[in-house]
Amino acid sequence: ERERLELEGKEEQYRGTPDRNIEILRQLAERFPQRETWFNYATSLMRSRRCGEAMPAFQRSLRFDSLFTNAWINVATCQQFMGKPRDAVVSYERARRTDSTALIRGNINHEFGVALLRLQLLDSARAVFRAMAGRASPDNKHKGYRSLAYALLYEGRSREAAAALDSAVLFARSSDNALATFRNYEILAQVVQAAGDSARARRALDDGWEMLRHVTPDPSFAFYAGNAYADAHAIGRARVLLDTIAARARTTSTYDRTLQRLLQARIALAAGHATEARTRLLEATDTTMNAFRLALLADAYAALGAVDSALTVAKQLAGEVRLGDEQQFAWLRGDLLVGNLAERKGDLLAARAAYTTFIERWQHGDQDHPLLVEARRALARIH
Repeated sequence: ERERLELEGKEEQYRGTPDRNIEILRQLAERFPQRETWFNYATSLMRSRRCGEAMPAFQRSLRFDSLFTNAWINVATCQQFMGKPRDAVVSYERARRTDSTALIRGNINHEFGVALLRLQLLDSARAVFRAMAGRASPDNKHKGYRSLAYALLYEGRSREAAAALDSAVLFARSSDNALATFRNYEILAQVVQAAGDSARARRALDDGWEMLRHVTPDPSFAFYAGNAYADAHAIGRARVLLDTIAARARTTSTYDRTLQRLLQARIALAAGHATEARTRLLEATDTTMNAFRLALLADAYAALGAVDSALTVAKQLAGEVRLGDEQQFAWLRGDLLVGNLAERKGDLLAARAAYTTFIERWQHGDQDHPLLVEARRALARIH
């Protein structure tokens, strides 16, 4: 019976039907209560962002083994999802006490550093990422440098972020990791594109495109890259990546369907079809990529002249703090977007507040960055 349920759960996970998978794992945990069954059930809830339900299940797992490192790590992940980075740091430290290598392997180093970023412990976050970049393995190095780039970008230090991404590309290549190389080029392109260096962005995207001969990205990475190519006005390549998502998407997966709708909307906006973009975005129901959805929806409403709706969505975006992945690019422009829309609406008080927030966040960043220059000029204009 246990084997039957485990196989059913794996089938539902493969099909992209998380609710059914969660139900099967719940049955397993209740009928065969062990450390692993409660952990697997809790982890499935965490992946669906149902952390209010996941936390008690993780505690059940920890009752069987209070030194279960992976459970403490996933507790920390849930606490980040719940907006409790201070609690998350404590849980990560619990994991490190049970396994001294826990926070310098895989993606955990990145998650721990992001929690420190959320607490504004910027020096500590950079130190965590540099420790990863300083390890012997090229695979660890490229992850550390990519994480460091996100931390630097949060402060507006785009030149240093681009240099870190150059190192990430170098070490991903040396570890023969074509997918990571492709992704690092895509992130580098977005950093330099936002900084106004379109030529360098196009070179990075061209180099990334060459890597597609060696790897077929899953829907998530295909979406990230498609969005980057659309930003650089390489719409043909964005459409190829949209086809990649369609070819690999699970028909029962709301998440995969949302990725398709988001990229369709991005391409529609680039083509000037704001109504179509809005329609596609309203069909994107999975909230995992919510920062992307909100940024695109605000742009669509603004293009349609619905300034009130655009401003409402932009304010939601500004509050959707995303750090450490491609959604950070969407979130970072939230306050600037609020300022622009509030100014169009004539709400100068709200516009001043938004522009000021953006400028203060990047007070130690590159002062000639186009977005920072735009925010300062706008603030001067309405004073």
